[in-house]
Amino acid sequence: MALPYDPAVKFQEYAHPEMIVSTEWVAEHLDDPGLVVAESDEDVLLYEVGHIPGAVKLDWHTELNDPVSRDYVDGAGFARLMSEKGIARDTTLVLYGDKNNWWAAYAARAPTTRWSTVMTHGSARSGRRCSPIWASP
Repeated sequence: MALPYDPAVKFQEYAHPEMIVSTEWVAEHLDDPGLVVAESDEDVLLYEVGHIPGAVKLDWHTELNDPVSRDYVDGAGFARLMSEKGIARDTTLVLYGDKNNWWAAYAARAPTTRWSTVMTHGSARSGRRCSPIWASP
């Protein structure tokens, strides 16, 4: 089930405003069916330090990276991973992470992620210090 886009005026200037959501939008929709929030960090230990409640971890090193080709997993591998994480084609997937969402944006470019969005500010704002939606494991 697709969730509504973030109506924030500041996103309307983007070429694809449907591809970005604010931390406020995430907090508002966190319990909505059809939403999966996923954290993908360069520092793969950050998820264990704390994450948005209910967020799943996408480990770039062990899950998104093909150890043989040393490139992104192929479309079939990515589809399997998404299925394992409870993410279907009709799921609204919100990605965030460290390094100002650098890894989250990288994950969003993986095969078949036409339906993903990236949360503004990543974990710098969404969480580890100043968001009401952040929780420790």
